[in-house]
Amino acid sequence: MLETLVSVIVPVYNSEKYLNDCLESLVCQTYQTIEIILADDGSDDKSIEICEKWELKDSRIQLLRLKHEGVSNARNAGLSKANGKWVLFVDSDDYLKHDAIEGMVDSAEQLKFDLGIFDFYRVFEEKEKTDSFYVYDDIHFFDDEEKKELLSDCINNASFSSPGRSANSGVPWAKLYLRECIANKGIHFPYGIKRMQDMLFNLQVIDEMTKIAYVPKSVYCYRYNDDSACTRYSPDFGVTVEQVLKSLKDYIEIKKYSFLEQDYHIKSIKLFLEWVRLSVVAANDKKVSEKIAEISNRAEVVHLSDDFAYINYDKLNTPQKVGAFFSHMKWWCILYFYYFVGRAIR
Repeated sequence: MLETLVSVIVPVYNSEKYLNDCLESLVCQTYQTIEIILADDGSDDKSIEICEKWELKDSRIQLLRLKHEGVSNARNAGLSKANGKWVLFVDSDDYLKHDAIEGMVDSAEQLKFDLGIFDFYRVFEEKEKTDSFYVYDDIHFFDDEEKKELLSDCINNASFSSPGRSANSGVPWAKLYLRECIANKGIHFPYGIKRMQDMLFNLQVIDEMTKIAYVPKSVYCYRYNDDSACTRYSPDFGVTVEQVLKSLKDYIEIKKYSFLEQDYHIKSIKLFLEWVRLSVVAANDKKVSEKIAEISNRAEVVHLSDDFAYINYDKLNTPQKVGAFFSHMKWWCILYFYYFVGRAIR
């Protein structure tokens, strides 16, 4: 019996530090019937040289040289070149267990799913810790009602996720996608959005896939990086927030998914707090008084008080609950110093 082809798509951007580890984990898989599509998003470090060397080493590797237009463009370029029955996304600073793809394909053939969600390892300073997306101890198929909760979980990570987890069904890694379903429905990563584009992608995927399974099998190694986009100062994060919320709102309105309205408003509160942390507190070019005024002004502009009519604190982690409480009370000065102190002791 011929093995089915798996397309492994790796978006690459200035990841020279970990890229060799990532690619070695792919070429050394026990399941060999794979194509590895490296979509370089205009790297200006040694990443492109590393990719070129691996392309010469292994005929299964194809390198796409792209202009720097963001990870969405890189993943979409990879999808456009993919020929496999299955698609697997791997970030260039992460890696797979040596038998990961074999285990994922075996599960796919046995369970006949359209989308398989697997477990993973959190990697801190080369130490791996097993983690899980969901609380189930065994294979679980999501029925139609649970799919609604899965969509909610994709936005706010609270329906099925294990207590205290930060990963959710919105991320593209540790998942095996049936490529035909993505291609036939014209699903793609949204262009021009720098963060959370994977959430918007997976909303469409989960909505369109007929058979979705959770498989409690750890396959993916997710490396924690203190210099990731989620932790860096971002002066344009406010623009990203506006783009994401508009896309999310449009999606909910077009699909007439009123059951996701609360999730939209909770996401709005979360992103307001993220904006305070990343774009205001971390900025060094303004006085504290100016920053506090900026927080207050933005809360008015985005009508944050309207979002609090939908608040569900169970969908917030502890720091978010504290920040949300201060915001609800309009204690902007306290909110600022809460995040300032938190940043100082990180």
